Amino acid sequence: MTTATRRKAGFWLLALAATGLAACRADIRPPAADNTPEITVLAASTQCGRSATSPAASWLDNPDALLDAYRHMTRQSIGADTFPALPPDFDRYGVLLVNMGQQTSGGYQLRLLHPRIEYLASGATVRLEWLSPPPGARTSQVITSPCLLLAVPRGTYRSLAVTDQHGRTRAVAEL
Repeated sequence: MTTATRRKAGFWLLALAATGLAACRADIRPPAADNTPEITVLAASTQCGRSATSPAASWLDNPDALLDAYRHMTRQSIGADTFPALPPDFDRYGVLLVNMGQQTSGGYQLRLLHPRIEYLASGATVRLEWLSPPPGARTSQVITSPCLLLAVPRGTYRSLAVTDQHGRTRAVAEL
């Protein structure tokens, strides 16, 4: 290898390493401007066993209710006997169970869109991404019932609305 070839190879290796480091660094979120606690996803499933077709949200305010909800959402899963995450401090957090409603195929999912509560005069809002398969997509032909369990900071709000990525209210949980 000539000196010029080694320099070019070294330059490209350095550029590749810098690009990789920049990509890793881009995934790190800056600290929040305030000290508001974040919403945390505790569990998610595409099979929550709900037969209603309409979305629903429920507020769970104690460990027993959380474990009952988790057992119900994983009753058809193999090896899901124990809760996968550390349960939240129920003095500071409640748990929001969000059900998408029964769907006629695979490809449906709920995902946390914004990790902070949006406070409104009438209550508060949690923003989720309401995902569905694109038209014409090949999906499994199985009845699904997607849901999320979210640890949500307690506040002075009396209701918690679940909105989608388009700002539509999909469900409301009364506290």
